[in-house]
Order: sequence, then C-alpha cells, then structure tokens
Amino acid sequence: MMDFTFSLRALTWAHRKLVLGCFLFGILTVSINLALPFIIREIVDALVDGTYTQEGLLRQVGWYSAGAALAAIFSLGMRRLPMVLAHHIVYDLKQSVYRHLTGMDAAYFHSQRTGDIMTRMNADIRAVADMIGHGLMNIIRATLAFTIGFIIMFGIEARLAGIMMILLPAMTLIGFGFVMMIKKRYEEVQAQFSELSNYCQENFAGIRLVKGYGIEHRQRKVFQGLNKTYVDMNMSLCRVEAPVWPLLGFLFVCGNLLILLVGGRLVVQEEMSIGTLVQFQQYMLYLQWPTLSMGWALSLIMRGRASWGRVKILLDARPAVDDNERTNKALDQVSGDLEYRHVSLELGGLKILDDVNLSIPEGMTVGITGPTGSGKSLLTGMLTRQLDPSSGQVFIGVHDLREFPLDVLRRDVRTAPQEPFLFSDTLASNIRFGLQASGEEAMEWAAEIAQMTQDAEDFPSGFNTVLGERGVTLSGGQRQRTSIARAVASNPNILVLDDTLSAVDTHTEAEILKRLMPVLKERTSILVSHRVSTLKYADFIIVIEDGRLSQMGRHDELVQHEGYYRELDRMQRLEAKLEAIS
Repeated sequence: MMDFTFSLRALTWAHRKLVLGCFLFGILTVSINLALPFIIREIVDALVDGTYTQEGLLRQVGWYSAGAALAAIFSLGMRRLPMVLAHHIVYDLKQSVYRHLTGMDAAYFHSQRTGDIMTRMNADIRAVADMIGHGLMNIIRATLAFTIGFIIMFGIEARLAGIMMILLPAMTLIGFGFVMMIKKRYEEVQAQFSELSNYCQENFAGIRLVKGYGIEHRQRKVFQGLNKTYVDMNMSLCRVEAPVWPLLGFLFVCGNLLILLVGGRLVVQEEMSIGTLVQFQQYMLYLQWPTLSMGWALSLIMRGRASWGRVKILLDARPAVDDNERTNKALDQVSGDLEYRHVSLELGGLKILDDVNLSIPEGMTVGITGPTGSGKSLLTGMLTRQLDPSSGQVFIGVHDLREFPLDVLRRDVRTAPQEPFLFSDTLASNIRFGLQASGEEAMEWAAEIAQMTQDAEDFPSGFNTVLGERGVTLSGGQRQRTSIARAVASNPNILVLDDTLSAVDTHTEAEILKRLMPVLKERTSILVSHRVSTLKYADFIIVIEDGRLSQMGRHDELVQHEGYYRELDRMQRLEAKLEAIS
C-alpha cells in the first residue's frame, strides 16, 4: 500500500541539521555585523575629540578587521547552506513525486498531460526548493537583523530608532503588496508554461504524423501563439517585479535623509555624538539589504506556495487500483484456473463489458476476437489490474484478483500490447526490461522465439544497438516482436499477446507461432487477434461483440456456425485468394 503522508514540514524536518546550521550562521553573522558599528562609533568620537593615539587607532582598526573577516566567514556559511538545503529539497521532492507517480494506475495518466506533469516535476519543485532554501532563510536572517538591530538602536537613541522603526516595516509592507500581485501572475505563467511544454511533448512524440501530413508550418504558428502568450505573461510579471527594488531603494534614500536631518539636529544640540550618528547610518546601510531581501524572499515564498499547490495535486492523487486491506501478502505466486464471474465494466458512463462469464483452465491457450472496440483489451487488462471491473469478480485459482499483491500479479502475468512502448535504450535492454537480473540467456532465448535474432545481427551493434525514442529505428513488426520477446523473457505464468502479430507478414507470423507454441503450452496463454491464422492455434476461441460473449468453441466448430467468426474466416480466405491472384 502506498504511503501518502507527506508535507513540507516533514520534508524540512528531515534536513533539520542544515536548517539549524543556517539559523546559527545567521545569528553569528548578524550579531557581528551589528557589533561592528560600535567600533566605528568609538573611532569617530575619539578622532573628533582628538583623544586617539596611533596605537589605539590601530588596535581598534585591528578589532574591526578581525570582526569583519569573521562575519565574512560566517556569511559564507549562511549563504552556502541554504543552497545545499535547496538541492537536497529538490532531490527529496523529485524522489517523492516520482515514487508516488509510479504507484499510480494507468487510468490516472490517461487523464493527465505529460507536459504538465514534467513542468510540475521541474519548474514547480525548483520553486518550492527556493522557497525553503532561500526564501525562508532570508526571512529568518531579516527577522534576526531587525530584532537584534532594533533592540540595540532603542538602547542607544530611541528617537532615531523610532524613525527606522516606522520606515523599515513600511518598506516591507510595500514589498508585500507587490508580492501579492506577483503571486497571481506567477501562477498564470506556470500554467501557460505547462501548456507550452505539453504542446512540444505531443508534437515531438508525434513528429511522424506532423511531417506525414505536411503541417509543420501550421504547428509552428500554434507554437508561436502559445510562446507569445507565455512571453506576454512573463512581461506582465516583470512589470510588477521590476519596480520593487528601485522603489525600496528610493525609500532608503529618504530614510537616510531623515536620519541625517533628525540626527544632525541632535548632534548640533549636543544631545548626541557624531560617532552615534555614524553608527545609526551604518545600521541603516546594514538593514537595507535585509529589508530589500525581505521583498525578494516574500516573492520566493509566494511563488513557492503557488508551486507547492501544483505539486500537491500530484501527491494528493490516489490510485483507483492499489494494494489495500484485501491484499494477502502471503500470496507470492499466481497460479490456477482463470475465471471471470459476471464481470461488467463501465467507463465514462458507457458499459463496455456486460456480464462476462468465462473460465480458462490453467495451461490452456485461449483466443479472443471480436470487432474493434468490443472490449477485448479491457478484458485482458484486468488480469494485471490496469483497471478493476465495475461489478463482478476475476479469479485466479481460488483467489480474487484483488487479493494478490500488485507486484506479484504483474510479475507473473505479462502482456505484449498491440502498440508496444520501447525505451530509448538498447534492443537488449528493452527485451530484458521485465527481468530481475541481467538475464542474458533469457534475453537471447526470447529474441529467438520472437524471430528477432536475425534482425539484431543485421543492426550496427547487434543487441546493443540503441533504438531511439520509442523504438523509432524499428519497423512496426520489429517493435511488436520486441514486445513479444520482452513478455516471454520473464517466463510468466500467464501470458497475454494482445494483437501483437498484426504488423508482421503471414510468413513471419507462422514462424513466430511455430516457435511460440511450446512456450504457450507451458502456461495459461491468451491470444487476442483479428487474424484467424493466429486464432486457430488456440485450444478454444471466444468472440466478444458489444461487450458480451457471443460465441465460444474451437476453430473447426466456429467456422461451421453462422456468426462473427465464420464471417471473419470467410473474409480473410477471400483476401488471401485475391492476394495470390495479384
């Protein structure tokens, strides 16, 4: 069963040592930097009074230099640790999201766009990491600087401290106002970036279709529109972000003028020393960066919160098919007769399968055929629980399919789909994909069964030839045969071949089936096909029409009775004769 307990608090707590290090380095850096103006005040006042000796001046300068060097060292740690923390957060978040997504069922990915998922796994996770690593740490640093700084300043001169007390929070509030406007625009930018990413992903994945129809120019225009919208949204975001720093910088200049005006009057009235005025100027300069960074940090936090909401949508998703309280962990092997009892399936309000009852004895080879869209693939897809029936039950032996742990079920039941997915890897790696170990012998055996050995020998690097994205370098028939080899290689207890010979010629089909038959006889096998030449190898055949079982029997029995199968056989015999004549 998947673990859904996940939160930013838990994620941050996992790296509490780094967070504590950031906090300690922040305290040390801020404390030393706020202590240095005391030395400046002593130097200035002593120089004004003329009471300094050269030795005393050098000693104070030495103390100041040592303190500045120490502050620089601590500042390096204060800046470095948030970066390290951010990278750890990115790593952990990506691990968590990837682990969660790989536990989701197939139906979830049918409802999600790949480009949107990739945007959330990259840009949004990066924004969350920046929020914690940089945004939060800058907030802590600024809070420490304000707290310690105002305590010191009020202890020295309350009137000047009051000016700064009014000025600095006002600047922060102005920055926060801008940040709230930034958040909305940032969410719109991220949503548009998802649109852009998804459009690119779909077009590159379907580049053959785009080029086959000669519509590259039209697709470029659509991309141009999406890209322009993305740029316009970013410009709108920039128009809000850009004035923040100049405005806050101007307010600091105004604050300095107020400090000089009020502080200068106090100096003239001999109520305050010049050194103290200079000390306050130093505090004003030092607190300028924490104040400015507060606006930037709040912007990071707002962006991070928006992105975290998008990432949480992924993490909060629940698979419709998963191990649960019904799962029997003691079941470590799938074996026994296969039985569908009153199985019905509804998708999108449509009844796809209707009260299917079917029993397949263990070790038998059964063929399944029927019109396109009649529910053949959905019926076999239930065996690996790609989806569960809306009503009814599927049994293997005496156990309901839902009792088997998913990893056991999907280890012992293998499917070769009609439209196989191949990875951008070597041919050998694609065939070995379902094996627990390297399995070189099993890979070569399975390739021989699927008639891929000769093809591999013709490739530049044999089985080590890289196939390209989705097996683009292979023909349709080669992709299907690679899929068959992959399914057979793991020696499953139940093998489903879902129309996997539709793209090969009849001669290759006969050769593959000839080699496959000994393999099929050793396990429960299901052949889904529209070809009678494939189906006649089955021990018995079932026909599905409109989601219901309409016919069942051996090949020689079904061709004797009126119905879908007899008509299918007649049409294919006629096609074969026409091909022979031509």
